[in-house]
Amino acid sequence: MNNKGLGKFESLTMLVVIIALLAGGLYLILGMSNKTKYEAMNKSALAFVDAVKGSDTAFIYSRDYFLAQANDEGLIKPIKSQFSSGNCDDYESKINYDDTEYYVSLKCGEYLMKARKASDSKFKIYKVGEWKDSKSGADDDQRVAYKCEGCEVEGYYEEAAFVYLYNKINSTNFNNMNEIKAVEKITSKEQFRTMELAYEK
Repeated sequence: MNNKGLGKFESLTMLVVIIALLAGGLYLILGMSNKTKYEAMNKSALAFVDAVKGSDTAFIYSRDYFLAQANDEGLIKPIKSQFSSGNCDDYESKINYDDTEYYVSLKCGEYLMKARKASDSKFKIYKVGEWKDSKSGADDDQRVAYKCEGCEVEGYYEEAAFVYLYNKINSTNFNNMNEIKAVEKITSKEQFRTMELAYEK
């Protein structure tokens, strides 16, 4: 070191230390931010369950009750996505009821809470890809999806969601897919998407 201050080596060392501290601080800030979003998503999922529990119309025709139905019936307001500018998905967000327990799935942007047991404090959130017709790996999420040829339901949906959406668009009261198949040409296929664990509590 010379009389004018720090030498080149000391200055470089100090710069490296400062960069490391800034990187560590940024990591903590971003990590805390993501954790806050995951926890907020969990609260939204449980609020969805609480809103539906008291409904006399939920689960009459199906074990699955979708966020779209809860919105349409005024049980809950649209759930704002913590991960995108829009709302959580109306037809991939649902509650399944098996007479003893509620299981909630909530899809917001690229993130999915799948079949979270409402009475359990533990939960997992996954980052998922788009639905595709081919499997990418052994851990892929999968579903059977339905489409109606020549009717106004656009895109593929799982069975209960399709029945609800078809009835909503056409002002009909079909109870299941077989009844719709009697009047419409329905096609189905298996779909797959990548699913990577993003957060676990």
